[in-house]
Amino acid sequence: METKPQNQTPKLRIAVVGAGIAGCCLTIGLSRNPLFDIHLYEAYPDIGVRGAGVALHGNAIKAMDLISPEIKKAYFKKSHFMANEEDIEMATQIIIGSGRDAGTVVAELGRAKGRRTIHRAHFIQGLLEDVIPERCVHFSKRMTSIEDRGDTSASKSKVAITFADSTVEEFDLVFGTEGINSITRRFILGPDDPAVEAVNHDAWRCFNILVPMSEARKAVPKESIEKVRMFCTPIGYINGLPVDLGKTYSISCYQRDSKRPNRKSSGFNADEWKGFCPEVTSLISLLEKNPKEDWKIRDHDHASTYYRGHAAIVGDAAHATCPHAGNGAAQAIEDAAVLTGIFTEVKSKDQIDAALMAFDQVRRPRSQKIVDITRQFGRLYSLDEEERDIQSMKNRMKEGGMYTNGVDMNAQVDDAVHKFKEAYTQVRTSVPPAPLSEEKIVVMGHLPDPTIDLDWSGYVGSIHERFRASAEKYPDRTCVLETKSSTHPERRFTYRQIYEASNTLAWYLHNAGITNGDVVMIWAHRSVDLVIALMGTLASGATMTVLDPAYPPARQKIYLEVSQPRALIKIGRATDENGPLADLVQGYIDQELQLKAQVPELRLLDDGTVSGGQVDSQDIFEPLRSFASSPLM
Repeated sequence: METKPQNQTPKLRIAVVGAGIAGCCLTIGLSRNPLFDIHLYEAYPDIGVRGAGVALHGNAIKAMDLISPEIKKAYFKKSHFMANEEDIEMATQIIIGSGRDAGTVVAELGRAKGRRTIHRAHFIQGLLEDVIPERCVHFSKRMTSIEDRGDTSASKSKVAITFADSTVEEFDLVFGTEGINSITRRFILGPDDPAVEAVNHDAWRCFNILVPMSEARKAVPKESIEKVRMFCTPIGYINGLPVDLGKTYSISCYQRDSKRPNRKSSGFNADEWKGFCPEVTSLISLLEKNPKEDWKIRDHDHASTYYRGHAAIVGDAAHATCPHAGNGAAQAIEDAAVLTGIFTEVKSKDQIDAALMAFDQVRRPRSQKIVDITRQFGRLYSLDEEERDIQSMKNRMKEGGMYTNGVDMNAQVDDAVHKFKEAYTQVRTSVPPAPLSEEKIVVMGHLPDPTIDLDWSGYVGSIHERFRASAEKYPDRTCVLETKSSTHPERRFTYRQIYEASNTLAWYLHNAGITNGDVVMIWAHRSVDLVIALMGTLASGATMTVLDPAYPPARQKIYLEVSQPRALIKIGRATDENGPLADLVQGYIDQELQLKAQVPELRLLDDGTVSGGQVDSQDIFEPLRSFASSPLM
């Protein structure tokens, strides 16, 4: 009789809720790990042809390769090839469609070889038919609730899902990929969090129609059929692209209701779109016959976290994005690529917490910045008064396009895997106290005389004192090299610059009354600014502790409750990438802490000068510049 190995690791049961692009790509990526038993749930009985077509940018194609080559095969099989040759580079052209600048190309987004267009439903169908095993997929399973169940420890935690058919399933891990109205998002953030519900800040609305290509060719210029072209007007923008392997033409009109001449009437009024350039008129002539789909375009304000316990949100559930930059689907695929890289390394259930933390730290800042860039693009496309400078439009769209499309996907995945391993190693090396039975008994006579100088450590001075000595000896040597990133160039700082910047901070804290025994909390960012914050705090005689932006607000509040800091240093780049402190955290600081000092926006400028932020129209460090090289005694 065949026997089961006694030490075989039990499989981890994982639910992916929502069979959209995010859910399908994630399911494929997770399937690379034989430890996982994966179930993909879809609320609808099938994948209907809803929504518009997409032309995926280069970052999405790169991300596909990191998940599985089978994804790109399915994409190519179902998509329409825009160019005659695969090695021809193409891009989405953004064109002014009205006024004196009509016809001006202000940007080309997503430039890549072999650009293709596809209806999102056809892409999903290809993944389900050709890549994902049928046994993994469950249709007509609409989730109605999600809850933690059982032990909350990393190795025993369970998450329960209730479906509309009243069935309940338990999992070791749940990924919510169910889109913009995500129940998982509500569970993770809490029902009262202001970022739970999707928003429509700029009153966008979309009208879409699918027409036979033979009909489209009669009305639309050839160039607009062979290229992805988007035409901007004062009330919104319109574009068309081939889908269904070139048999169908998808036209989408994105209307900004707040800028329409007649705001009292609702819906689509073709007359409001007439009088613009001929290409717009030709597209509107097809759309006005029967605009079949009409929906308000919404996106998400920033979530404070993408996970809670053993549940996480991915794709539109985490960072729903307007279509203006054409990067919503790409961000879902980037999510899946990063999670694939991390979870390929997962070998046991107790690693899930570290894995989700790494995902959140890497993906949340980038995906949320793309939501912000996309909102800005929408305002550019609708030619707001302040956005009508053509050169400014070109510059801003070029910068935004470089950020969305120019990402190094390999580096992003490597960074996430590194953060996962680092976080899990920290957990494993936190060794619990030995049992009392193992403690050695020491009698008083065996202890050293505490009244004599034993010189155990060869103490030669504190860290900041040793650093000051190095700065005096080697003032012009490179002390810190800040490597180039997607948002900042490489920067080098000397010992003198680092010392004077941190010493300025130390004087500021000292003059505010910070002294030995006080705790200084640092809203942290992994950059040279953190070096300044640490060294300045130590030089002031205080104890430092770090408030990690990656932690959920509830955990940040606990850190404050425990440490009771007397000063708070906010690193500017931490706020840039993560937003301000959550209301829960800032409220506790304002109401419960008696702070002696606050640094609202610490930054080390390119010339080595330290800035602390403006108060009463003056940088808080300005009165202390003359003390920068004077030791704090």
